[in-house]
Amino acid sequence: MDESSTQDIRQVVEGVYRSESRRVLATLIRLIGDFDLAEEALHEAFAAAVEQWSRDGVPSNPPFAADLHVLPCGSIFQTRR
Repeated sequence: MDESSTQDIRQVVEGVYRSESRRVLATLIRLIGDFDLAEEALHEAFAAAVEQWSRDGVPSNPPFAADLHVLPCGSIFQTRR
């Protein structure tokens, strides 16, 4: 991947993070019931997005809050049990 593609992905992720992270974090706190785990899940979701978008390209309509909070929940819910 060239440097301009990496920079494009970074800009998209930063934009989605700025616009959606508070809403995603609030949703995760309600779902998980623990601020620290919710924050970890939020960062896992964005890390997964960066990995996938680096591999597959940035989608034409990047995911919003509902899509992002789904990514890490399985592992977080297993941790809570």
